[in-house]
Amino acid sequence: MSFKIVLNRKNKSDSYGILGIQDISNNVKFKKSLNIKVSVEDFKHFNKDTNQFSKDLSNYKDLNSKIFSEIIKSNYKKKETVKFKKNKAKQVTLSIPSDSNDIISDSDSDSDPDFIDYFKQRIQAKRTFSHRESCNNVRNKFERFLKYEGKETVKFSEITPTLIEAFYNFCIDIPDPNRTMTVNGFKNYLKILKKVVSDAETSGFYNLPRDPFSLIKGLVRDPTDKKGLSADQFQRLLKLDLYDSKLILARDIFSFALLSNGMRFNDAIFIRYGMFKNCLFSYKMSKTKYESSIQISFKMALKLLEIIAIDGGKNIYEDYLNKQSWEGISLIPGEKNQKLTYQQICNIIELNSLKINELREEDLERDELIEYKGYIFSKYKSIQHYIDAKENLIYQANDELIIYVQNLIDKKNPNDFIFLDRFNKNQVKYFKHYNAKRIMTEIETKKYRGLRNDYNLRLKKIENIYNDSLPQHIEKHKNVIKLSAHISRHSFAKILVDANINVYLISHALVHRNLSTTQKLHRKIF
Repeated sequence: MSFKIVLNRKNKSDSYGILGIQDISNNVKFKKSLNIKVSVEDFKHFNKDTNQFSKDLSNYKDLNSKIFSEIIKSNYKKKETVKFKKNKAKQVTLSIPSDSNDIISDSDSDSDPDFIDYFKQRIQAKRTFSHRESCNNVRNKFERFLKYEGKETVKFSEITPTLIEAFYNFCIDIPDPNRTMTVNGFKNYLKILKKVVSDAETSGFYNLPRDPFSLIKGLVRDPTDKKGLSADQFQRLLKLDLYDSKLILARDIFSFALLSNGMRFNDAIFIRYGMFKNCLFSYKMSKTKYESSIQISFKMALKLLEIIAIDGGKNIYEDYLNKQSWEGISLIPGEKNQKLTYQQICNIIELNSLKINELREEDLERDELIEYKGYIFSKYKSIQHYIDAKENLIYQANDELIIYVQNLIDKKNPNDFIFLDRFNKNQVKYFKHYNAKRIMTEIETKKYRGLRNDYNLRLKKIENIYNDSLPQHIEKHKNVIKLSAHISRHSFAKILVDANINVYLISHALVHRNLSTTQKLHRKIF
């Protein structure tokens, strides 16, 4: 049964209401009163994701225990059919508990409840198919382990450190035809088991006498799994020669996600043209439902131009830059001011500046050199204004490029996908009406996982090409990279940390509600 807890009030002005359970499975809505009186103010502390009251409420354990008890009662076996009129026309049949013997009363409830039954209840409380499926995978694996141990089920009191350790050994050592288990994979299973135990304890349903996970606390992930790319590694990745168009597109998605403040893949793959308006990129994060708005940067615009332009973005930009001109002072005394193109300014700077290998010892000793914005030249050849002009022309061209790209996007269908159409055109029909404001359906979840797996496989190939291309003389173990769907987000954070950006600004850029989330990420990527 899929359900949610609601607060029913006779009138909107009432300060109190009665909690009710609403069955939303099988496209049928059915409400049943839980006979628990709660104030509107207290109901604000109710977490709809876990169907539990938070610790902020003084009597949260009491309320959570009552709710769980009533949910158990709603898991009936014998059913009775009743009819009621809907819109005074259609009659809908619903199943409700009829036999009082099927209802578990508080006095009959076992003081040592069944762990698997509670696990199933927590799975039903999950809002999304993806979460329910992940939890079901763990439950199925745990039940196979119990069967291997000669047990049908297990009580809460039997969830001991020894049992969890035996489950770990079973997952790692016993071959599974469906899935090869690694330590990192088991860590994900462990998170779900810990959440089930934590829910039981925080709700007051059952308190374990000791930590059942104490014997496997030494398990750690491979530290390279979550490590982001440095700025140098990212630049090298962009310059990497890739001859497969599928790999080039995967790199484009990865780089655009990084440049867009570390977008998650489940947001990046579903970017539509309509999300770009007035040089602003706005979208709702599918994981957290937070709104994010990013000013389109030059690098974002250039990457978009490379993807959507027929003739190639870099060529368009370079041609546009070369058309820019500037009227400035001539180097030759007495000569009138000249209108110079961008390329002519670059030539003047190159002719009158010195490279490191061209520096003479006598020049250094006589202190006749000037360093300005990365250029070195003789103090007798003043070219500062040309360097400034070059910089200004670049800024001007960058701003014009952003407007040019926005105009290109405005001509597209706002509902069309930028990446998904190119990544897998056959999957577009499944996501035509999808948006991040709602939860994915079962079919959408399955298709999305296929897209993510394909993306990760492409990134793995790029990772191998990158690591194989590293020069022999460098320490490879320090310079190899790991690529996956989420590494672009970690790379964005790592590049900012390496640049000594304030952690509060990083947290804001990543749209983290709590600073502690950013700090945890910091520990993962270093």
